[in-house]
Amino acid sequence: MRSSQKRVIKIFLLCILFIIIMNQHTFLITKIFINNITKSEIDYEAYREMKISSDIIDCNNELYDNSNPYFNDIGYITFNMLVNDYDLINKKNKSIKLFVKSLPALTNNEKFIELYNFNKAVFLDLKCFPILKPDYDNINYYYENSWYAHRSYGGDRLHEGTDIFDSDDIKGNIPVVSITDGVVENIGWLEKGGYRIGIRTHSGGYFYYAHLYSYSPNLQKGDMVIAGQLLGFMGNSGYGPEATIDMFPVHLHMGIYVDNNGEMSVNPYYILKALENQSIKNISYMIY
Repeated sequence: MRSSQKRVIKIFLLCILFIIIMNQHTFLITKIFINNITKSEIDYEAYREMKISSDIIDCNNELYDNSNPYFNDIGYITFNMLVNDYDLINKKNKSIKLFVKSLPALTNNEKFIELYNFNKAVFLDLKCFPILKPDYDNINYYYENSWYAHRSYGGDRLHEGTDIFDSDDIKGNIPVVSITDGVVENIGWLEKGGYRIGIRTHSGGYFYYAHLYSYSPNLQKGDMVIAGQLLGFMGNSGYGPEATIDMFPVHLHMGIYVDNNGEMSVNPYYILKALENQSIKNISYMIY
């Protein structure tokens, strides 16, 4: 055998050896990585901040494999939450390849399953932004991240939602629509929430719309609603006995809750930003 052929064979064998070593290294790194994310406890406070980027919410139904119930977009979001300490805004999402490699271990992990079920309740039924803004209407609103801001009415407490304000501060001016399909679970007066509606989705999430000026006609408890359907109009009701108004500027308080042995609120702000920015298709805003 010529020396040149020997060199080729030697190089070929070295390449094979290198590939084997790298695969083993990747396997070990992945195993250590999975062990680290499955052993730590859930940080509920960090999770509830819901630091979600618009791009990860936009990947609707891009991942699906009926052989594994967690190989889907909700599973991918949950995986990235665990990997990135619940911060999907300031930290880069991991690759789908790493997600797939991690799935066998995650599928039997109680922490992953618990967070997956929370995320399913939050994300699965989302379809549109809660403010109806036809092209021909002059509707102006603004909102910011007011999660855990101080509130004092009824005693010191923390704000567990997002307030969307009417820039013109006009009661009954801005239509409020459901951001999901679901069932009207609660409707009527609350001292803090004023005229409010609570929608329970098929996936178990509870979506809360408060301080309304008025309701959509004939809407009542037990009714089915669809995403984009009119619930009422933005107002400033609440902070007193029924019919109290004008205690604060006109706004919609949006709340999102999941079941954690009782209702647990999550921050709607980043979810609303994603719903506002993405292109909503196949949604017909229905006003009754």
